[in-house]
Formats: sequence, structure tokens, C-alpha cells
Amino acid sequence: MIEPHQVTKNPVVEAILLIKEAAEMDETDYLLSTEANRQHLQEARESLKNPDSYIYVDAAN
Repeated sequence: MIEPHQVTKNPVVEAILLIKEAAEMDETDYLLSTEANRQHLQEARESLKNPDSYIYVDAAN
């Protein structure tokens, strides 16, 4: 670690950045990767607009 008294008035900072592309498809890309998946997700989102279709569970029982 550099102590404050060791820093010059106009320090030069050098940095090395390692940039790596994602090797795997993220979840969103995967879920939207096929027409069937996209359609299924759209239908699921639409069903959320109708609370009558919700299934309620009583965790106490």
C-alpha cells in the first residue's frame, strides 16, 4: 500500500484492464432464445393481469 507521503504532486496512474466476454448466455437471452419460450413467457405475463387465476397457498396448513 502506498502511504500518502509517498505520492508525488502529479502522479501518473497506469492501469491494466482485463475485458472478458461472457462465455455463457445469460438467463434472459436463454429464456428469449426461441419463439416457443417467448410466447410462453408472454402468455405467463398476460395471466398475471388476472388475479382470479392466482393460486393461493396457506403455508400454515
